[in-house]
Amino acid sequence: MTSSGGDAAISQKLSPLTVDQCKGVADDVARGTAVASVRSPGVTVIGMTHVRARVAVRGHDALLVGRLWDVNPATGRQRLVDRGVVRLRSRRLVSFDLNGSAYKFARGHQIKLELLGRDNPTYRAANGTFSVTVKQLRVALPTRERLGG
Repeated sequence: MTSSGGDAAISQKLSPLTVDQCKGVADDVARGTAVASVRSPGVTVIGMTHVRARVAVRGHDALLVGRLWDVNPATGRQRLVDRGVVRLRSRRLVSFDLNGSAYKFARGHQIKLELLGRDNPTYRAANGTFSVTVKQLRVALPTRERLGG
């Protein structure tokens, strides 16, 4: 993923001041992002999603934004469930939590974590340019039910 990765128009639509959670947005994977997903067996998430990965950073002032989405395969639209951000320094193990949410994922929907390098205006964009290689990604959803994948 890169500092210029992601879709700036989507970030604007997801601004906390203007977001309309009922509409959702198209389920697209933008250039310069990383995505992990699993099919929902019908689970309720309550709390903060935990993200852990090994990262290699090139450049400076890097950040890693996580967005948790509910993707409806019937409509091809996704709804933002949660998000969070962490600043990165170098190659290392990174561990951070999204802000927290309570949400019911319907059976058959995709639970998708998108990682990207910018989410302006919600989080201030980095001053520098960077790229981040993500390996050994682990995502822990706060739910009692077990997820496959």
